[in-house]
Amino acid sequence: MKYILDFDRTLFDTNALLQKLQAAAVDLTHLGPEHLSGMNMADFLYADTVLFLQSKQPKDIAILTALGASYGDKIREFQTAKVEQEPIISLVDQVVYVEHEKGGRAAEIVRQWPVGEPVVFVDDLLENCLSVQAAVPSVHCFLLRRENAVTQDVFAVSGVTLVQNLSEVEAFVAAL
Repeated sequence: MKYILDFDRTLFDTNALLQKLQAAAVDLTHLGPEHLSGMNMADFLYADTVLFLQSKQPKDIAILTALGASYGDKIREFQTAKVEQEPIISLVDQVVYVEHEKGGRAAEIVRQWPVGEPVVFVDDLLENCLSVQAAVPSVHCFLLRRENAVTQDVFAVSGVTLVQNLSEVEAFVAAL
């Protein structure tokens, strides 16, 4: 089994980080790596993230993370400073950054893996799940919504499984 995982709001509590930055009067439209100085990014990983990643082989995991243009022109450096640190970077094979839809990049990642290898994609945004599902129909897509605010229309989407944590992903994968 191979895994393509989103980072923000899937593995990493982005909302908690943004709240901390706002409390420090950081302008969220101009984020840069300097704003992370003195902070340990591991403190913002969800409780289940490291155990989930440790239960897999690094060669079986790719992180596919988006660069939100609304956060300023140094967002790639900011995102890199968040993602490419321990323990995350040693637990994954690759980190891929994308500026727009994730489907095309997910297809590129899947082509690197053996043909027929089952692939799981986990993201917190429905549009990313649909993009990946359209580009790579064989991928098992999971919409991870850690908070309880899930709209009813999500349940009507065929082929995307709604989960609230990585343990639920594991349970569905075990049943495949």
